[in-house]
Amino acid sequence: YQRRVRDAGTPGADGGHLMHVRLVEYGYLIKKKTLAADDDFDACVNRDSMLETAAFGAPSLRTLNKGDKLQVLRNGYFIVDEAGDGSADKPLVLIKIPDGTPGPLSSPADQ
Repeated sequence: YQRRVRDAGTPGADGGHLMHVRLVEYGYLIKKKTLAADDDFDACVNRDSMLETAAFGAPSLRTLNKGDKLQVLRNGYFIVDEAGDGSADKPLVLIKIPDGTPGPLSSPADQ
């Protein structure tokens, strides 16, 4: 990946404050693997295809820019969508990069 951010110390130990972070995961938009000609398209649309999780991050995340990629331990790989200032009003927004493992949003409902 392009950049590595490492913070081995205690978050906030450098005088900074924890950042507000939004972790976003997108799932499939269509509930079925294949659509038939007689299927009602509106009924096949997955209205719950986005999962958003609020989190806190280390102050060193402030150095990230839009498009940077990083690994969030025990959560996977993410790409920076919005490099906010870390406040509650403008959090850092990270979008999960799919890795192929099953998850809550990783497969269509009707298989």
